[in-house]
Amino acid sequence: MRMKGSKKGKGVAINIHLTNRWLYFLITLGILIVVSTGIYAANLIQTYNSNGNFNIPNPGHSINDSAPPNPCPSNEYLQFNGTGNSQWNCASGGKMTLFPYTQSCTNTAACTVFCPTGQQVTGGGCNAGTPLTESINVGTSGWQCITSSSTLSIIAEAICAS
Repeated sequence: MRMKGSKKGKGVAINIHLTNRWLYFLITLGILIVVSTGIYAANLIQTYNSNGNFNIPNPGHSINDSAPPNPCPSNEYLQFNGTGNSQWNCASGGKMTLFPYTQSCTNTAACTVFCPTGQQVTGGGCNAGTPLTESINVGTSGWQCITSSSTLSIIAEAICAS
C-alpha cells in the first residue's frame, strides 16, 4: 500500500483489524490499569501521626469510629448516644422495652417524631410519597425523615426504649 505524499516503496503502512469485542476489552483493561495505579499511588502517600510514625491513609472511617463496644457486660444493652467519635456505649437500666411511635405529616418535606421523656431512640424509619434524602436520628430523642420536595404524606417512626 502506498501512503500519500511518499515515494514508491518508502512508506510504512500498519493495519490492525480488531473486532468490537477485542476493542472494548482493551479499552476496559486500560481503564482498569489506570484506576488501579491511581488507587495504589494514593495509598502510598505517607503522613506523620502525633507520635512521629508514618500513617498510610485509609479512606472512610476506622472500625473504632463506627463499631459498637464489644461486648457489653451482662445486664447491659447497646445504646447509640449520637455525639462525638464514640457514638455507641453500653447502657444499663434493667430490662429494655421497645415502643414504636409514629408521626404523620402532610404537605411538607420533613417530618420528625420524638420519644416521650425518659425514653431514647434506638432506631426508626420513614414512609414517604417521594424519594428520601435523609432518614436519621435526632440526637437520642427522636427520628427525622427528609424528602427531596414537599409531599402529600410522610410517616416518621421512632423505636424508643425505656
